[in-house]
Amino acid sequence: MGLGLDSPVFAALLAVFLLAAPWYLLRRMAERRHQRIEDQLADAMVTLANAVRAGLSLAQSMEILAAQCPAPINTEFQQIVGEYKLGKPLDRTLTEAKSRLKSENFALFAAALLASHESGGRLNETVERIAQSVLEMQRLERKILSETAQARKSAVYMALAPAFILVAYYFVDPDNTRLLFRTVFGQCLLALAVVFNVVAYLWARAILNPDI
Repeated sequence: MGLGLDSPVFAALLAVFLLAAPWYLLRRMAERRHQRIEDQLADAMVTLANAVRAGLSLAQSMEILAAQCPAPINTEFQQIVGEYKLGKPLDRTLTEAKSRLKSENFALFAAALLASHESGGRLNETVERIAQSVLEMQRLERKILSETAQARKSAVYMALAPAFILVAYYFVDPDNTRLLFRTVFGQCLLALAVVFNVVAYLWARAILNPDI
């Protein structure tokens, strides 16, 4: 006796999974890239402040960031410098970078650069203060992540537990387990269980995700 894997409900669940999996993977890759840029931003600010203190212009300091910063943040500075050299106004290049990165820390950094570019001022001191604030926020975020690590692991285990329980129950009572896959009522119950399980996991993840 089969498990009814050729049923419409199973086909619908499989289709949803196949459609959602690539989107989820791409989103996770984008989140990791964004987090790496956030982690590298404070060091980039300090590098720029040191370059300005050494007497370099803002444009020259940005070129140093593009050349010396690690990936992936260097690609953003390379794009900013490249567009600026081609004649695009600095305020426009920084505004477009803010739209791409969607980072509050980078928005503060860009505002300091624009203020210095338009009206002068001690850019190195302003950028250093922003860098210290960013480092402090990152320290708090790491502390929260460390304190909630066990809870986040528990959320993953709870999300996976129903699948393992179903497999174990199949070995205990295979006939009744097959009914979940071979009858419309059973398939609907499985579909609801999957939906509620996913919603519960995403909800738990949202609660445990630090927002500083």
